Amino acid sequence: TFSTPGTYIMRISATDTQFTVSDQFTIVVGSSPVASNWLTQDMTPSSARRGQSLETNGMATVTGTGAGYASSSDSAHVMARPIIGNGSVVARLTSLSSSTALSGVTIRDSLARGCKRVVLGYVPGSGLQFRTRSTNGITDAVTTTTGLTLPLWLKLERDSATNFITGSYSTNGTTWTSVGTTAALTLLNTEAHYGLTTTSNSTASTATGVFDNVALTP
Repeated sequence: TFSTPGTYIMRISATDTQFTVSDQFTIVVGSSPVASNWLTQDMTPSSARRGQSLETNGMATVTGTGAGYASSSDSAHVMARPIIGNGSVVARLTSLSSSTALSGVTIRDSLARGCKRVVLGYVPGSGLQFRTRSTNGITDAVTTTTGLTLPLWLKLERDSATNFITGSYSTNGTTWTSVGTTAALTLLNTEAHYGLTTTSNSTASTATGVFDNVALTP
């Protein structure tokens, strides 16, 4: 039994004289899976690990694995919700379990790996990355802001009339600093996916980002 609240990962292995197979599952004590109006998806997890999203006491915990966003197809965990037209996603990232992982907010054309998308993600070892893929299936463009520490407020806003997406950060949730605005993502779907993401930037491990004050508009 598990008497202390938390998230526990159990892995089961079976073996015979020739082969070994394994899988894992999550046991949550004192919290719950994400609400039904969120979509959660792993993009190319390693065969022995899984990402997950949980909500408890006003916090969102997003665990992800994979090689990350620095290629033409994404490898991360996403917790998102579809929004039509203008919209924004705001969240305060309070902690991240690895100095080389990335965790933050995203707006995606879809949940396909190589779709048009924007990620505003914090990497403790390098800074806040504003990552934009403006054409399906290409490597993204990156702008990095250094000198920031957690906790950190993150925001992406979409203007559906121009298809510009602006990324900003704040240390107090009131005063915002822009880190960039995308070129027009002209073929971004009318209904885009807004939400949170984490990647360990490694297929050999997982990483967990913890958020509070998560808000999507409208």
